[in-house]
Amino acid sequence: MIKIYYIIFILIFSVSSTVYSQEKQEQAEKKPFIVFKPDSIDDGRPLLTPFITPGYTPELGGIFAGGGFLSFKTDINNKELLRSTLPITFSYSTSGALTLISKPTLYFKNNRLIIETELWYKSMPDNYFGVGYEQTANKEVSEETNYHRDWWWISPKVFWELKNDFFIGGGLDFNYTKGSEASPEILAEENYIKYNDRPYNSGMGIYIRYDTRDLPADSYSGSLIDIRTTFFGSLMGGNNVYQVYELDMRKFIQVGKYGQTIALQGRIRYGRGEIPYGEMSQLGSPTDLRGYLWGQLRDKSMAYVITEYRHKIYWEDQVTRHSLVGWGAIGTIFSNDTETYYGVPNYGFGYRLEIQPRTSLRLDYGIGKNTSGFYFNFQQAF
Repeated sequence: MIKIYYIIFILIFSVSSTVYSQEKQEQAEKKPFIVFKPDSIDDGRPLLTPFITPGYTPELGGIFAGGGFLSFKTDINNKELLRSTLPITFSYSTSGALTLISKPTLYFKNNRLIIETELWYKSMPDNYFGVGYEQTANKEVSEETNYHRDWWWISPKVFWELKNDFFIGGGLDFNYTKGSEASPEILAEENYIKYNDRPYNSGMGIYIRYDTRDLPADSYSGSLIDIRTTFFGSLMGGNNVYQVYELDMRKFIQVGKYGQTIALQGRIRYGRGEIPYGEMSQLGSPTDLRGYLWGQLRDKSMAYVITEYRHKIYWEDQVTRHSLVGWGAIGTIFSNDTETYYGVPNYGFGYRLEIQPRTSLRLDYGIGKNTSGFYFNFQQAF
C-alpha cells in the first residue's frame, strides 16, 4: 500500500499545475525537467500551486490531502524582497484523523520585518505512551495506548532586523490538547490525570535571531541562530504555568554545483515548570527525527543533531526541478533530573520536486530503531 501511495504522489506532482510565464513554459517543453531559472525567485507575481494527493505518515496511516501553496511579494517591484508564502493543507486519513496545517511567512520593509505563523488543528485517534525514554521507547501500539486527541496550536511571531542580520522578535503561543476515549492504562497515568482537564495553554515569547541564509525556505548557504524563550501562564486564560527555552542552530554549505548542499542542524528545547503532556518535547515530527511515531518519545526537554545532504539533479548540464536527499541524526529526550541519556538514532532519504522557484514538495522515508515511516510536506525539513 505504501508503495502505491509513493508512485501516485510522484505522478501527481510531476504534472502539478502552477501558472508561469509563456517563456518558462516554452523552455520546459524544449528541455523536459529543466528547473525555473535561478533568478526567477525575483519575479514578484503571485504563484499558486493547488494539489490533491494521497500520502502516508506513521501516526495517521493513509492520507487523502488537498490544498495549495501561494507565494507572492508584498512589494512586486522590489527584487531584493523575499517571496511571502502561504501554504495550507487539509487532510483526512484512513484512521479517521482530520487535520489542517498552515504556516504563513510574510516579508515586508526590504526583509527587515518578518511575520511567521504556525496554525495546526488535529482531531484524531492517537496513542499515548507516557513520559520519559525508559517508559515509552520500547512500548508498542496496542489497545493500552489508544485514545482520541483533539489538538490545536496558533503561534504568530514578529521579527524586526536591528542591524546586519540580527533580529529581535516577540510572539504569542496558544495551544490546546484534550484526550478522550482513553484506555484504562492511560486514565491511570500520572501526567494524563493531572493535565487532561487543564487543556488550554497561553504564552508570550521573546526571540533573538541571527540569520545569513540566502533563502530561509530552501537554504543553499548561510547560517541561522535562533534563541527563543516563551513564558506560559494564566495572563491570557492559560491553565498551566511553565517555560520553554529553545536554541536552534543551522549551517548550510554548498559543496558542488548550484543546489548541492550540506545542511546541519542542532536544536535544544528545554522545559521547566508544570508542562502538560501535550506540550512536552516530542521527537519524531516531520521536521526532526523522521521515522518515529510522533508523540511516542516525549519528556520535558529534548536535543538532536541532523546532517543532511541535498543533491540537485542536473540534465544536460542544466539544473532541474528534482533533488535527492539523505540524512543521519541522533537525538534524546530528558527531564530536569535525568541521570542517564539515551541516544535515539535516525537516518533516511528523500525526494524533492520544485513546484515553484526554490519551493519544493518533499517526500521522505525515515528509519529509526525498530520503526520507519513516509512523510510528505512543503519545503525542506529545516
